[in-house]
Amino acid sequence: MQRAATGCPPREQRRHISDVHDLIEATWQYCQAEQWQEAYALMEQENIVEGLMVWGGNAILLELYQLLLPLDKWHPERAQEAEIYYYLGRIYYDLGDQQQALSYYEQALHIAREVGNRKDEGITLNSLGECYRALGNKQQALSYLEQALRTAREAGNHKGERVALGDLGGVYYEWGDRQQALSYLEQALHMSREAGDRMDEEAALNNLGLVYYDLGDQQQALSYYEQALHMSREAGDRSGEGVSFAHLAAVYRGWGNKQQALSYLEQALHIYREVGSRKAEGGQYGILVGSTLI
Repeated sequence: MQRAATGCPPREQRRHISDVHDLIEATWQYCQAEQWQEAYALMEQENIVEGLMVWGGNAILLELYQLLLPLDKWHPERAQEAEIYYYLGRIYYDLGDQQQALSYYEQALHIAREVGNRKDEGITLNSLGECYRALGNKQQALSYLEQALRTAREAGNHKGERVALGDLGGVYYEWGDRQQALSYLEQALHMSREAGDRMDEEAALNNLGLVYYDLGDQQQALSYYEQALHMSREAGDRSGEGVSFAHLAAVYRGWGNKQQALSYLEQALHIYREVGSRKAEGGQYGILVGSTLI
């Protein structure tokens, strides 16, 4: 902790896992000493969880959270339990294990409802919707996302509302309802820009690019993807950067520029391997092999 005080950059300047190395080490050591509350408090105070998720540290984060389990060995508050289960769900979702993610999200939702935390309830409903969407169960996804949007609005949670709008746009896009998708995504983009939320804006830009690409407006799609890539690089969001590279590859592949498409796909694959996104890595590997056979 003494070393972290002088060696770790201020929170707003952190961009890489190495920037919080000593804080990660301190968290691990607290757990080894069975000081789990201190470990949890440090992760909270230093925003280690969100940072590692953005910088591709899901494997490290999973190890830290597993050291906190089972929770009855240190009896955290119910709100803390809900948060730990929720983030475990997010980690497993990013690692491609949707069934494990669902299990943790459902535990988090149960506690949020038990303690009457409407904000966390909405956030968790949204994450359950994302899980079912990834599993291909779009009707169940739509149900959870609509509940999430309604709950966020009732609770005055504008962040939750933006996320739910964006995810609803994604579901309608996958169902082939492009106009409904555009309606939700444009609302999400407008709200994100009003709030100055760069991460949500980046997600909305990528999703709008997908819709315009399918509508045949590849130039507009390219514009959205390039904006999203610029924002992900500024934020140090490696996962978002990989998504934008994969989308840009699709545009150039559609234009017949095979070399540029392969370049972007290779960059996407490299990032997915770096951040430990197995599902995305597999998808991009398949596209990359297919591209080389054109």
